Amino acid sequence: MCKSLLQKYRPKIFKEIFGQDLIINILINILKKKIYYHSYIFSGPSGTGKTTLARIFSKALNCTNLIDGISCDFCHSCNDINNNCSTNIIEVDAASKTKVDETKELLNDIKYLPQFGNYKIYIIDEIHMLSNHSFNALLKILEEPPFHVKFLFITTEKNKIPSTILSRCLHLDLKKINIIDITKYLIYLLNNQNILYNKKDLYNISIYANGNMRNAVNILEKIIVISNNNIILKKNIDNIIGIDINDYLISLINGLIHNDIKKITSCIKIICLNNNYQNILFNLQLIFNNLIKIKI
Repeated sequence: MCKSLLQKYRPKIFKEIFGQDLIINILINILKKKIYYHSYIFSGPSGTGKTTLARIFSKALNCTNLIDGISCDFCHSCNDINNNCSTNIIEVDAASKTKVDETKELLNDIKYLPQFGNYKIYIIDEIHMLSNHSFNALLKILEEPPFHVKFLFITTEKNKIPSTILSRCLHLDLKKINIIDITKYLIYLLNNQNILYNKKDLYNISIYANGNMRNAVNILEKIIVISNNNIILKKNIDNIIGIDINDYLISLINGLIHNDIKKITSCIKIICLNNNYQNILFNLQLIFNNLIKIKI
């Protein structure tokens, strides 16, 4: 069966993740120093690596050959996790289990020790979707957590999580991934797929993805599908995300500076033809940020 790029290249170790160096360093230091908390919250925008980081961290917590905070990726525990058959890692989508009875049923198994390894780890995605009664049931566990249990909570809306839960967790706030790191990852994927490309053209994908790595990879996959002879051309990218508006935005700025009405009008027509306003504003912000840096 043909796998998507997201499935085929899903990171299994920390060094395969791009754009979250600060969070990775924190997690590695936790593992090195063995300063383990009983619960963690991974928060941040969609497509920034929250669930992937949680899975890699959970693997390291149970690795029997951990070296300098990095899992070995070949011990019994690591192999089970890589093959999605570990009984020590329980992944739950809170969006589909919001009722208190479902939460209590889940938490009933907490009393049982892991079959092997150090911890039984619960990865709860979209935790902000739990009901108030479910949060109260969870809070009772967090107030006196068993030593053998770790919770890794994932959310895109931390403001919806009760302060009583937040205060009992180590908070790891992921940021949108910058354009350079997204582009580096796209290059990594294309090199592994033996597909030719122009690096400059890939920046347009990274800008359009707006800090969301998953979006960037999905866009890249569409572009690969319509490309011929394992070569990605600029026209293929333009067909998926629209024209490269940066050149026209720069011309627009020049037109404004020099009060060139004709240039301003023509640029606006082209820019608005194939781009939404969010994309235009994002690109303008990027250009102005670069101009400020150059001035400094």
